[in-house]
Amino acid sequence: MKKVLFAIVVLTALTVAALGNAQSGLVNFELKANINVGDAPLELGKTYKTPSGTEYTVDMVRFYTSNVQLVKADGSSLNVTGVSLLNLMSDAPAAGKLMDGGQVNNATASKGATFFKLQAPAGEYKGVRFEIGVPKDLNHRDASTTLMPLGLESGMFWAWNPGYIFFRLEGKTLISDKSQPWLLHMGTDNWRMNVNLFDLTTNKVKVAVTEGGSYTVNLNLAKLFEKGPNSQASWDLTNPAQRVMHGGPNVGQAYLNLLGAWSGQ
Repeated sequence: MKKVLFAIVVLTALTVAALGNAQSGLVNFELKANINVGDAPLELGKTYKTPSGTEYTVDMVRFYTSNVQLVKADGSSLNVTGVSLLNLMSDAPAAGKLMDGGQVNNATASKGATFFKLQAPAGEYKGVRFEIGVPKDLNHRDASTTLMPLGLESGMFWAWNPGYIFFRLEGKTLISDKSQPWLLHMGTDNWRMNVNLFDLTTNKVKVAVTEGGSYTVNLNLAKLFEKGPNSQASWDLTNPAQRVMHGGPNVGQAYLNLLGAWSGQ
């Protein structure tokens, strides 16, 4: 009897939620990412090579998404509230209590990883805009009192430099037969990344927002190593100074490289 009552309660709640969405004219929709190395889906822990031939692995991909906008045919945008944290890791952390408008999306596979869930009016849009980063008004609040996906529990807060890591990559590289860590920790308000994937003149980009539907973007991590800092032709992971990217010309070049790593379907 208890199981029957519980099932009725759950069904009623889902029905009420569905009716609420229908009455408001909103549908549930997701943004997904194919996180690749070149044309192939990223495999965590798999060995790849930089353009200069240095072997490396990617063991973690984590980034924040905010300021999502659906671009309409007339060029105006529909703003979507919320802040999301994507964790692509073999052992993603459990999500704690969420702040209002916050979401945590864990993934173990790089193909079709959901990185933002939203509600919006159904229809066809010309594309999407979003930021990789935390909104400025949230980036400098007291992390000790902030809920997920922000706060100390997120594992994305810099204790030494108030604010969050917006984009976090970590892996290993083989130098003289020894495994060495490499990392990219990109944050601060200067390095908030604007991703613009829309087309107002052709029909090459279409985002059909339907109930339970999704739109997939591509992120090619091989682009990170295409050009090195200080005008070098490519990234040199054999150089200890270039294996740590969290400031100065290293992050500046990584930012520019990753700007060209996004594409729409």
